[in-house]
Amino acid sequence: MYSSVAEKNNTFDDETTNNSTTKNAFSLAEKKYRLKVIETIRVDAKTGRRRKSGKLVEEIDVSETIDFDECVGHESSSAMRVSELKEEEKKQTFKAKGGVEEVAAFSRFANAPSRERPRVWKLLDHPGAYYVQNALDLREQRELIMHCVKILPERPNKTNHWQRLGKPLPADLYRAAKAGLYLNEEENGWMELEKPPKRGDGMESRAARHLLRKLRWATVGAPFDWTKRVYEEERAPEVDERIKRACVKTLEIVFGKEAAFVEKGEDTLFDGQVGLANFYAPGDTLNGHVDDAEMNLSKPIASLSLGLPAIFLLGQKSKALKPVTALIVRSGDAIVLSGESRTMFHGVPRVFSDGETLMSSSKTFRFPEALESAFDDDDDDEFLLNFAKRTRINLSLRDVR
Repeated sequence: MYSSVAEKNNTFDDETTNNSTTKNAFSLAEKKYRLKVIETIRVDAKTGRRRKSGKLVEEIDVSETIDFDECVGHESSSAMRVSELKEEEKKQTFKAKGGVEEVAAFSRFANAPSRERPRVWKLLDHPGAYYVQNALDLREQRELIMHCVKILPERPNKTNHWQRLGKPLPADLYRAAKAGLYLNEEENGWMELEKPPKRGDGMESRAARHLLRKLRWATVGAPFDWTKRVYEEERAPEVDERIKRACVKTLEIVFGKEAAFVEKGEDTLFDGQVGLANFYAPGDTLNGHVDDAEMNLSKPIASLSLGLPAIFLLGQKSKALKPVTALIVRSGDAIVLSGESRTMFHGVPRVFSDGETLMSSSKTFRFPEALESAFDDDDDDEFLLNFAKRTRINLSLRDVR
Protein backbone atom coordinates (compact mmCIF):
# COMPACT_ATOMS: atom_id res chain seq x y z
CA MET A 1 0.00 0.00 0.00
CA TYR A 2 2.83 2.41 0.76
CA SER A 3 5.45 3.77 -1.57
CA SER A 4 8.89 4.97 -0.60
CA VAL A 5 9.29 7.64 2.06
CA ALA A 6 9.88 11.22 0.86
CA GLU A 7 11.22 13.61 3.49
CA LYS A 8 9.95 17.18 3.47
CA ASN A 9 12.71 19.23 1.91
CA ASN A 10 12.54 22.55 3.75
CA THR A 11 16.02 22.53 5.23
CA PHE A 12 18.13 25.50 6.26
CA ASP A 13 21.82 24.96 5.55
CA ASP A 14 24.34 26.90 7.57
CA GLU A 15 27.67 27.75 5.93
CA THR A 16 29.46 25.94 8.75
CA THR A 17 27.44 22.75 8.30
CA ASN A 18 29.43 19.59 7.70
CA ASN A 19 27.74 18.02 4.67
CA SER A 20 29.65 14.74 4.78
CA THR A 21 27.55 11.77 3.73
CA THR A 22 29.20 9.59 6.35
CA LYS A 23 26.67 8.62 9.00
CA ASN A 24 27.59 9.73 12.47
CA ALA A 25 25.97 10.32 15.85
CA PHE A 26 24.59 13.76 15.05
CA SER A 27 23.33 12.88 11.57
CA LEU A 28 21.60 9.78 12.89
CA ALA A 29 19.84 11.87 15.54
CA GLU A 30 18.73 14.35 12.86
CA LYS A 31 17.34 11.53 10.75
CA LYS A 32 15.51 10.04 13.73
CA TYR A 33 13.46 13.17 14.44
CA ARG A 34 13.07 14.70 10.97
CA LEU A 35 9.61 14.87 9.39
CA LYS A 36 8.92 12.01 6.98
CA VAL A 37 5.88 12.12 4.71
CA ILE A 38 4.66 8.81 3.31
CA GLU A 39 2.64 8.76 0.10
CA THR A 40 -0.19 6.24 0.21
CA ILE A 41 -0.89 4.22 -2.94
CA ARG A 42 -4.26 2.80 -3.96
CA VAL A 43 -4.32 -0.17 -6.34
CA ASP A 44 -7.33 -0.50 -8.62
CA ALA A 45 -8.77 -4.01 -8.15
CA LYS A 46 -9.81 -4.32 -11.80
CA THR A 47 -6.96 -2.74 -13.72
CA GLY A 48 -4.14 -3.15 -11.21
CA ARG A 49 -3.11 0.47 -11.76
CA ARG A 50 -1.42 2.21 -8.84
CA ARG A 51 -2.51 5.72 -7.94
CA LYS A 52 -1.57 8.12 -5.20
CA SER A 53 -4.39 8.39 -2.67
CA GLY A 54 -2.97 10.67 0.00
CA LYS A 55 -0.15 11.31 2.43
CA LEU A 56 0.67 10.23 5.96
CA VAL A 57 3.20 11.62 8.43
CA GLU A 58 5.40 8.92 9.88
CA GLU A 59 5.30 9.15 13.67
CA ILE A 60 8.57 9.69 15.51
CA ASP A 61 9.68 8.31 18.88
CA VAL A 62 10.30 11.12 21.38
CA SER A 63 10.88 8.87 24.38
CA GLU A 64 14.55 9.84 24.49
CA THR A 65 13.93 13.59 24.27
CA ILE A 66 13.98 15.80 27.36
CA ASP A 67 10.81 17.84 27.84
CA PHE A 68 11.23 20.15 30.81
CA ASP A 69 7.51 20.94 30.79
CA GLU A 70 7.04 17.49 32.30
CA CYS A 71 8.92 18.64 35.38
CA VAL A 72 6.81 21.50 36.75
CA GLY A 73 5.68 21.50 40.37
CA HIS A 74 2.23 22.51 41.63
CA GLU A 75 1.46 24.89 44.45
CA SER A 76 -1.56 23.08 45.88
CA SER A 77 -0.67 22.21 49.49
CA SER A 78 -2.70 18.99 49.40
CA ALA A 79 -0.77 17.72 46.40
CA MET A 80 2.57 19.34 47.15
CA ARG A 81 4.34 16.31 48.60
CA VAL A 82 3.17 14.01 45.79
CA SER A 83 4.18 16.51 43.11
CA GLU A 84 7.59 16.97 44.75
CA LEU A 85 8.18 13.23 44.65
CA LYS A 86 7.04 12.98 41.03
CA GLU A 87 9.23 15.92 40.09
CA GLU A 88 12.24 14.31 41.74
CA GLU A 89 11.54 11.09 39.82
CA LYS A 90 11.41 13.04 36.55
CA LYS A 91 14.64 14.83 37.38
CA GLN A 92 16.30 11.45 37.81
CA THR A 93 14.80 10.34 34.47
CA PHE A 94 16.20 13.48 32.81
CA LYS A 95 19.65 12.70 34.23
CA ALA A 96 19.49 9.20 32.79
CA LYS A 97 18.44 10.56 29.38
CA GLY A 98 21.09 13.19 28.95
CA GLY A 99 22.92 14.31 32.06
CA VAL A 100 20.66 17.16 33.17
CA GLU A 101 20.74 18.95 36.50
CA GLU A 102 18.68 21.87 37.75
CA VAL A 103 20.72 24.75 39.16
CA ALA A 104 19.70 27.85 41.08
CA ALA A 105 18.55 30.76 38.93
CA PHE A 106 20.22 34.12 39.55
CA SER A 107 17.14 36.19 39.02
CA ARG A 108 15.02 38.93 40.52
CA PHE A 109 12.07 36.83 39.36
CA ALA A 110 12.85 33.92 41.68
CA ASN A 111 9.74 34.62 43.78
CA ALA A 112 7.32 34.45 40.86
CA PRO A 113 4.54 31.81 40.90
CA SER A 114 5.82 28.29 40.25
CA ARG A 115 4.65 28.00 36.64
CA GLU A 116 6.04 31.46 35.75
CA ARG A 117 9.32 31.23 37.63
CA PRO A 118 12.51 30.94 35.55
CA ARG A 119 14.22 27.58 35.98
CA VAL A 120 17.74 26.77 34.83
CA TRP A 121 18.92 23.34 33.75
CA LYS A 122 22.58 22.55 33.21
CA LEU A 123 23.31 20.09 30.38
CA LEU A 124 26.09 18.06 31.95
CA ASP A 125 27.21 16.33 28.75
CA HIS A 126 27.73 19.73 27.13
CA PRO A 127 29.81 21.94 29.47
CA GLY A 128 28.62 25.54 29.43
CA ALA A 129 25.18 24.76 27.96
CA TYR A 130 21.97 25.66 29.82
CA TYR A 131 18.25 25.41 29.20
CA VAL A 132 16.16 28.22 30.70
CA GLN A 133 12.44 27.69 31.25
CA ASN A 134 10.22 30.78 31.40
CA ALA A 135 13.01 33.10 30.33
CA LEU A 136 10.38 35.42 28.82
CA ASP A 137 6.97 36.36 30.16
CA LEU A 138 3.89 36.53 27.92
CA ARG A 139 4.19 40.27 27.28
CA GLU A 140 7.83 39.91 26.22
CA GLN A 141 6.99 36.99 23.92
CA ARG A 142 4.18 38.93 22.21
CA GLU A 143 6.36 42.03 21.77
CA LEU A 144 9.25 40.05 20.32
CA ILE A 145 7.00 38.14 17.92
CA MET A 146 5.54 41.46 16.75
CA HIS A 147 9.02 42.95 16.30
CA CYS A 148 10.36 39.92 14.42
CA VAL A 149 7.41 39.81 12.01
CA LYS A 150 6.78 43.53 11.45
CA ILE A 151 10.19 45.19 11.82
CA LEU A 152 13.02 42.73 11.13
CA PRO A 153 11.98 41.98 7.49
CA GLU A 154 12.43 45.70 6.68
CA ARG A 155 15.55 47.49 5.46
CA PRO A 156 18.37 47.82 6.40
CA ASN A 157 18.04 44.31 7.85
CA LYS A 158 18.77 41.56 5.33
CA THR A 159 16.51 38.56 4.71
CA ASN A 160 16.47 35.39 2.63
CA HIS A 161 14.26 37.26 0.12
CA TRP A 162 16.95 39.94 -0.30
CA GLN A 163 19.53 37.21 -0.87
CA ARG A 164 17.30 35.40 -3.40
CA LEU A 165 16.20 38.48 -5.37
CA GLY A 166 19.46 40.40 -5.16
CA LYS A 167 17.59 43.39 -3.73
CA PRO A 168 15.30 44.08 -0.78
CA LEU A 169 11.55 43.70 -0.96
CA PRO A 170 9.46 46.89 -0.98
CA ALA A 171 8.75 48.38 2.42
CA ASP A 172 5.96 47.12 4.71
CA LEU A 173 5.83 43.42 3.88
CA TYR A 174 3.57 42.77 6.88
CA ARG A 175 1.10 45.52 5.90
CA ALA A 176 1.05 44.28 2.30
CA ALA A 177 0.43 40.70 3.43
CA LYS A 178 -2.43 41.76 5.67
CA ALA A 179 -3.97 43.79 2.81
CA GLY A 180 -3.64 40.92 0.31
CA LEU A 181 -1.28 42.79 -2.03
CA TYR A 182 1.15 41.43 -4.63
CA LEU A 183 4.74 42.21 -5.52
CA ASN A 184 5.21 44.49 -8.53
CA GLU A 185 8.80 43.68 -9.46
CA GLU A 186 8.99 46.27 -12.26
CA GLU A 187 8.16 49.17 -9.94
CA ASN A 188 9.52 47.50 -6.79
CA GLY A 189 6.29 48.12 -4.94
CA TRP A 190 3.05 46.44 -3.89
CA MET A 191 -0.08 46.31 -6.00
CA GLU A 192 -3.67 45.13 -5.78
CA LEU A 193 -4.99 42.69 -8.39
CA GLU A 194 -8.35 43.26 -10.03
CA LYS A 195 -8.95 39.50 -10.28
CA PRO A 196 -7.64 36.58 -8.22
CA PRO A 197 -4.51 35.06 -9.82
CA LYS A 198 -4.86 31.96 -11.96
CA ARG A 199 -3.09 28.82 -10.92
CA GLY A 200 0.31 28.57 -12.57
CA ASP A 201 0.51 32.18 -13.79
CA GLY A 202 3.36 32.98 -11.40
CA MET A 203 1.46 35.57 -9.40
CA GLU A 204 0.79 33.28 -6.44
CA SER A 205 4.49 33.35 -5.57
CA ARG A 206 4.37 37.17 -5.66
CA ALA A 207 1.63 37.40 -3.06
CA ALA A 208 2.85 39.29 0.00
CA ARG A 209 1.22 36.62 2.18
CA HIS A 210 3.21 33.95 0.37
CA LEU A 211 6.42 35.97 0.80
CA LEU A 212 5.69 36.45 4.50
CA ARG A 213 5.11 32.70 4.91
CA LYS A 214 8.38 32.04 3.06
CA LEU A 215 10.37 34.38 5.31
CA ARG A 216 13.12 32.18 6.72
CA TRP A 217 15.64 34.51 8.29
CA ALA A 218 16.31 38.18 9.02
CA THR A 219 19.46 39.75 10.38
CA VAL A 220 19.65 41.54 13.71
CA GLY A 221 22.32 44.22 13.84
CA ALA A 222 25.34 43.65 11.60
CA PRO A 223 24.77 41.16 8.73
CA PHE A 224 27.33 38.43 8.13
CA ASP A 225 29.32 38.21 4.90
CA TRP A 226 29.70 34.47 4.30
CA THR A 227 32.31 35.01 1.58
CA LYS A 228 34.69 37.02 3.72
CA ARG A 229 33.41 35.43 6.98
CA VAL A 230 33.18 38.80 8.71
CA TYR A 231 30.35 40.89 10.14
CA GLU A 232 29.61 44.07 8.20
CA GLU A 233 29.67 46.29 11.25
CA GLU A 234 30.23 49.55 9.36
CA ARG A 235 26.66 49.47 7.96
CA ALA A 236 25.09 47.80 10.95
CA PRO A 237 21.75 49.03 12.32
CA GLU A 238 21.40 49.18 16.09
CA VAL A 239 20.03 46.11 17.83
CA ASP A 240 16.56 46.87 19.17
CA GLU A 241 16.54 47.39 22.93
CA ARG A 242 13.75 44.81 23.43
CA ILE A 243 15.96 42.11 21.94
CA LYS A 244 18.94 43.22 23.99
CA ARG A 245 16.92 43.30 27.22
CA ALA A 246 15.46 39.84 26.61
CA CYS A 247 18.86 38.28 25.93
CA VAL A 248 20.62 40.04 28.80
CA LYS A 249 17.77 39.01 31.11
CA THR A 250 18.23 35.39 30.01
CA LEU A 251 21.97 35.50 30.68
CA GLU A 252 21.31 37.20 34.02
CA ILE A 253 19.03 34.32 35.03
CA VAL A 254 21.88 31.88 34.32
CA PHE A 255 25.02 33.77 35.28
CA GLY A 256 23.96 36.58 37.61
CA LYS A 257 23.41 40.30 37.57
CA GLU A 258 24.50 42.21 34.45
CA ALA A 259 25.10 38.88 32.71
CA ALA A 260 28.60 38.72 34.22
CA PHE A 261 30.11 35.31 34.61
CA VAL A 262 33.48 33.72 35.23
CA GLU A 263 34.95 31.48 32.56
CA LYS A 264 38.48 30.17 33.07
CA GLY A 265 39.22 32.92 35.55
CA GLU A 266 38.13 35.79 33.31
CA ASP A 267 35.11 38.02 33.92
CA THR A 268 33.05 38.30 30.75
CA LEU A 269 30.33 40.89 30.17
CA PHE A 270 27.83 40.41 27.35
CA ASP A 271 27.06 43.24 24.94
CA GLY A 272 25.27 41.77 21.93
CA GLN A 273 25.74 43.61 18.62
CA VAL A 274 24.65 40.99 16.06
CA GLY A 275 22.09 38.26 15.80
CA LEU A 276 19.61 36.43 13.65
CA ALA A 277 15.90 35.65 13.62
CA ASN A 278 15.07 32.29 12.05
CA PHE A 279 11.49 31.59 10.95
CA TYR A 280 10.42 27.95 10.71
CA ALA A 281 7.24 26.41 9.35
CA PRO A 282 6.16 22.99 10.71
CA GLY A 283 8.46 20.30 9.36
CA ASP A 284 11.32 22.71 8.57
CA THR A 285 14.82 21.87 9.80
CA LEU A 286 18.12 23.56 10.54
CA ASN A 287 21.10 21.35 9.74
CA GLY A 288 23.70 20.71 12.41
CA HIS A 289 26.35 23.41 12.52
CA VAL A 290 28.75 25.28 14.79
CA ASP A 291 28.57 29.05 15.39
CA ASP A 292 32.30 29.75 15.14
CA ALA A 293 32.47 32.91 13.02
CA GLU A 294 33.13 35.25 15.95
CA MET A 295 36.67 36.30 16.83
CA ASN A 296 35.98 35.93 20.55
CA LEU A 297 34.32 32.59 21.28
CA SER A 298 34.50 33.13 25.05
CA LYS A 299 31.27 35.16 24.91
CA PRO A 300 27.97 33.28 25.29
CA ILE A 301 25.10 33.03 22.82
CA ALA A 302 21.54 33.59 24.03
CA SER A 303 18.94 31.84 21.86
CA LEU A 304 15.24 32.60 22.48
CA SER A 305 12.35 30.41 21.30
CA LEU A 306 8.98 31.89 20.27
CA GLY A 307 5.83 30.27 18.89
CA LEU A 308 5.62 26.59 17.96
CA PRO A 309 7.50 23.87 19.87
CA ALA A 310 10.46 22.09 18.28
CA ILE A 311 13.24 19.57 18.89
CA PHE A 312 16.71 21.04 19.46
CA LEU A 313 19.77 18.80 19.16
CA LEU A 314 23.03 19.52 20.94
CA GLY A 315 26.01 17.34 20.11
CA GLN A 316 29.76 17.49 20.60
CA LYS A 317 32.67 19.24 18.86
CA SER A 318 32.59 16.59 16.16
CA LYS A 319 29.44 15.22 14.54
CA ALA A 320 30.85 11.72 14.96
CA LEU A 321 30.90 11.91 18.76
CA LYS A 322 28.25 10.99 21.32
CA PRO A 323 26.24 11.88 23.27
CA VAL A 324 23.73 13.95 21.34
CA THR A 325 21.02 15.43 23.55
CA ALA A 326 17.52 16.06 22.19
CA LEU A 327 15.46 18.78 23.89
CA ILE A 328 11.85 19.84 23.39
CA VAL A 329 12.05 23.65 23.17
CA ARG A 330 8.96 25.75 23.82
CA SER A 331 7.88 29.36 23.46
CA GLY A 332 9.34 31.65 26.10
CA ASP A 333 12.23 29.29 26.87
CA ALA A 334 15.87 29.85 25.96
CA ILE A 335 19.13 28.01 25.36
CA VAL A 336 22.45 29.49 26.42
CA LEU A 337 25.71 28.24 24.93
CA SER A 338 28.91 29.27 26.69
CA GLY A 339 32.35 27.85 27.37
CA GLU A 340 33.01 24.54 25.62
CA SER A 341 29.47 24.27 24.28
CA ARG A 342 30.03 27.37 22.12
CA THR A 343 31.81 25.19 19.57
CA MET A 344 29.52 22.16 19.76
CA PHE A 345 27.26 21.10 16.88
CA HIS A 346 23.60 21.97 17.25
CA GLY A 347 20.53 22.04 15.03
CA VAL A 348 16.75 21.76 14.75
CA PRO A 349 15.54 18.55 13.06
CA ARG A 350 11.83 19.07 13.72
CA VAL A 351 9.26 21.83 14.24
CA PHE A 352 5.80 20.66 15.33
CA SER A 353 2.52 22.04 14.05
CA ASP A 354 -0.06 23.41 16.50
CA GLY A 355 -2.10 20.48 17.82
CA GLU A 356 0.20 17.77 16.41
CA THR A 357 -0.25 14.56 18.42
CA LEU A 358 2.07 11.57 18.73
CA MET A 359 -0.17 8.61 19.41
CA SER A 360 2.61 6.40 20.79
CA SER A 361 3.37 8.81 23.63
CA SER A 362 -0.04 10.56 23.89
CA LYS A 363 1.89 13.82 23.64
CA THR A 364 0.30 16.82 21.92
CA PHE A 365 2.34 19.85 20.89
CA ARG A 366 0.57 23.20 20.91
CA PHE A 367 1.06 26.91 20.53
CA PRO A 368 0.71 28.07 24.15
CA GLU A 369 -2.89 28.94 25.08
CA ALA A 370 -1.67 31.55 27.57
CA LEU A 371 0.34 33.28 24.85
CA GLU A 372 -2.64 33.17 22.49
CA SER A 373 -4.74 34.98 25.10
CA ALA A 374 -2.07 37.70 25.35
CA PHE A 375 -2.98 38.88 21.84
CA ASP A 376 -5.83 41.39 21.43
CA ASP A 377 -9.04 40.73 19.51
CA ASP A 378 -8.46 43.45 16.90
CA ASP A 379 -7.78 42.64 13.24
CA ASP A 380 -4.06 43.41 13.40
CA ASP A 381 -3.40 41.12 16.36
CA GLU A 382 -5.59 38.40 14.83
CA PHE A 383 -3.51 38.39 11.62
CA LEU A 384 -0.28 38.40 13.64
CA LEU A 385 -1.52 35.58 15.88
CA ASN A 386 -2.53 33.44 12.89
CA PHE A 387 0.99 33.83 11.52
CA ALA A 388 2.57 33.09 14.91
CA LYS A 389 0.51 29.90 15.36
CA ARG A 390 2.02 28.51 12.15
CA THR A 391 5.60 29.56 12.90
CA ARG A 392 8.51 28.98 15.22
CA ILE A 393 10.84 31.95 15.62
CA ASN A 394 14.32 31.53 17.03
CA LEU A 395 15.94 34.80 18.02
CA SER A 396 19.65 34.73 18.87
CA LEU A 397 22.10 37.44 19.85
CA ARG A 398 25.87 37.33 20.21
CA ASP A 399 28.77 39.54 21.22
CA VAL A 400 31.41 39.60 18.47
CA ARG A 401 33.89 42.05 20.01
